Amino acid sequence: MGSATITHIGGYFGLLTALCAFYLASAEILNDSYGRVILPIGE
Repeated sequence: MGSATITHIGGYFGLLTALCAFYLASAEILNDSYGRVILPIGE
């Protein structure tokens, strides 16, 4: 289809997904290292 709007939306969605994954990975590492909740992840 080649729609530029769809491509931009997909790019922003990819960036949002990457930021969420980075936060979750950081939270898992920090919370496990310190033995308490540093970054909440909704357990």
